[in-house]
Parts: sequence; structure tokens; C-alpha cells
Amino acid sequence: TYANPYYATVSGYTTFGSFAVGQTGAVKDAEAPIVRTKPVAITLGLDGTASITAEQVNDSSYDHSSKVTLSVSPNKFTTANVGIDSVTLTVTDASGNTAQATTTITVKKRAALIVYTGDSTEQYSDKQMLSAVLTDSATGTVLQSKAIRFDLGNQNVSALTDTTGKAGT
Repeated sequence: TYANPYYATVSGYTTFGSFAVGQTGAVKDAEAPIVRTKPVAITLGLDGTASITAEQVNDSSYDHSSKVTLSVSPNKFTTANVGIDSVTLTVTDASGNTAQATTTITVKKRAALIVYTGDSTEQYSDKQMLSAVLTDSATGTVLQSKAIRFDLGNQNVSALTDTTGKAGT
């Protein structure tokens, strides 16, 4: 007879699937949950960070006897993590049994859109007026305080974008 989803009282029976009989005759879940993971790709936010949840890397993990809780580590990423990183998914059942598996997280930089404008028909020896506007390609948000490098022939100059995302020479 079942007292709750993961304990059962057994009379005259010494095994119950993968359960072990306790001292009081109650059957306790001794089996670890089944862990299934999947790889995930994420893109850093405008602030250069991103995070994931255990549900994102879970691929139908389960336990035969009860519901499971999930956790993932690490779950926060920065520009230092761009590329392929490993994370560990931990699955815990109601009896406290745990199992772990690893998967990969591909951390991508945000794509930026840069639009250059300026003199394109002047003599090489003449002063050139160049400008650029830098925006986030996904949201259109202007990106301020970012360095832009202008190259013309063997000369170059750098400038920072202002509050409108514009940099100029």
C-alpha cells in the first residue's frame, strides 16, 4: 500500500523494483533520477552578460517515483565566456537522490551594425570627414562609449561613440 508517492509499506516482500526495504518495513526510493541534457546557444545582452536556467538545458529528465527539481551550474556568462562552455545539470528527486550530466553552452557576442558615412571622393591628401553610427543589430539600440576605428590607406584614427551611437573624426 502506498503512503505517498515514494514510500510504500510492504508485507512479506523483500524487494520492490529498485527500491530497498527500510528498517520499519517502509520502502524508500534508492534509485537516482535519469538525466537528459541538450546543448544550448545564447547571445550576450547589451550589458555583456547572459544567464541560463536549468529548464533550458534539460531534455526531459525524470524519476520513476516522483517529480524532480533541476539546477544548473554555472548559469551566468560574460564576454570572457564567449565560445563553447560546459555546464552541469543536477536532477534531484523527492527522496534526495541526485544525478548529474554535462552539456555545452555556446555563448555568442551580440552583433553590432555599423554605418559609415563621410567624404568618399576627396583626394587622398585632403582632410577626410568620417563618421559612423553603431547600433545593436537585434534591437536597434544605439551603443554609446564604444571605440570605432577609421582606416584610410595607411592612416587610422579612433573615436568613441556618443550618446546617439555616433563617432566622428
